[in-house]
Amino acid sequence: MLLFELSFPILVDESKLYFDGIGTSYNNSLNIKGGTSCSLCSYFNSFSAGKYRKYTLAQNITFNIKIQGFAEIFIKRENGNIITSRLIENSKPEALSITFSIIDAKDGEIFYPEISAKSDCQIFGGSYETKVSSQRDILLGASFCTYKREKYIISNMERLRDFGLKYSIPLKVFVVDNGSTLPETLSDNTITIIHNPNCGGSGGFARGLLEGVNFGCSHIIFLDDDISLDTNVILKTYSLLKILKPEYYDSFIGGAMLHSEIPYLQHECGALWDGFYLSPIGHEVDLRKKESVIANEKLQKADYQAWWYCCFPTSFGEKFGYPMPYFIKSDDVEYGIRCQKPIITMNGIAVWHDGFDGKYAGHFEYYIKRNELINTSLLLFLLAI
Repeated sequence: MLLFELSFPILVDESKLYFDGIGTSYNNSLNIKGGTSCSLCSYFNSFSAGKYRKYTLAQNITFNIKIQGFAEIFIKRENGNIITSRLIENSKPEALSITFSIIDAKDGEIFYPEISAKSDCQIFGGSYETKVSSQRDILLGASFCTYKREKYIISNMERLRDFGLKYSIPLKVFVVDNGSTLPETLSDNTITIIHNPNCGGSGGFARGLLEGVNFGCSHIIFLDDDISLDTNVILKTYSLLKILKPEYYDSFIGGAMLHSEIPYLQHECGALWDGFYLSPIGHEVDLRKKESVIANEKLQKADYQAWWYCCFPTSFGEKFGYPMPYFIKSDDVEYGIRCQKPIITMNGIAVWHDGFDGKYAGHFEYYIKRNELINTSLLLFLLAI
């Protein structure tokens, strides 16, 4: 089963999120000068060995790479120790596979490939896969809630259409349009435009969950309309759902928020709630750095996952109810606290999202304070019973 493919700096121009090496550059292929090395110990291309061991049934992983040139390819632990390696020498692109075990991976440990180029090399793509068979059928729904943000939502819709053409993954996209400004002619077999009354973010997401339930989706992903989405994240989420251990079936899969303005800077990877105040986990982490990528896999357990990217079973609607009708602000906090289910985060599952400083408006303060008080009251009620 394909787990995910290697990502390259196409959506954002920040190479160290993908690879690191003095003699390495990307121009339709990854180019490595002879006598230098390229490390994939990066946010998007390392392998979350400890988390796949903990959460899934995978035990052995195969790294596939299409490469031209003379090179030695290593699979390494995060401390640099070599797990296995292979030598390749060819004058035209050739596929190479290396299999490694994750049985002894420590909690939160990452493994990564490193390419030592003996001559100038080119890499044309790669992926991680496992021989573990699918444990259950997944029909994945993705729900955007939008209000007059066509410049963002249309580009995300186009990426998801291309994704649907490339992979045979059952995916249904619901675009809940609270402003009723998107033409319904944009709907097709993959995407459905839903004109909705302006019920705010919480009402829009509730409608998306309802549509997912009615369509028969097993899982829904809540996505903000103003994100930049690398669809490899959808692939990674889908394959993870297919091989989860039964005890983690009822889990959230959370995507980190990276700053659109500073693409290598993480705003949040899950968050904490102390009964009143919110605290982002992994705040302002520079993900270009190897030590940050390693540490990011070991972050503390989150209390809730924000809805810029949040995946969960549609059965939560029946088990725990639908989002609280807050209109905006703190609905994701309340729902995460209400459901009390594990939150799985992992390097490489993330979206880029504009920062909040330029979005603040005075009337937000009313919704923020009102909803904080409601959330606190609900927690006290839950503790009482």
